[in-house]
Amino acid sequence: MINQVISETNRTGPIGFIWDKITPNRRTMHIVGFYSYIGGKMQPLVAGVRELKAEHRLAVTESLIEGLSSLKISKEDLPGRL
Repeated sequence: MINQVISETNRTGPIGFIWDKITPNRRTMHIVGFYSYIGGKMQPLVAGVRELKAEHRLAVTESLIEGLSSLKISKEDLPGRL
């Protein structure tokens, strides 16, 4: 689905990322979402919701990387699609 080739360009669709932190019941979570060209139009989807182990920038970055890795896009292909 996320690696669907667009027939007009013969390339996989571009990806944009969306993320935000929420804190329900004193538990800080990190929502990682993305939007991509799926089924002929740009669509938003959730890549994951993870609990943050800490609130410093390294923990936030690690959470983003975990969310990105769930999309199963190769590291070589990712820069060209962002």
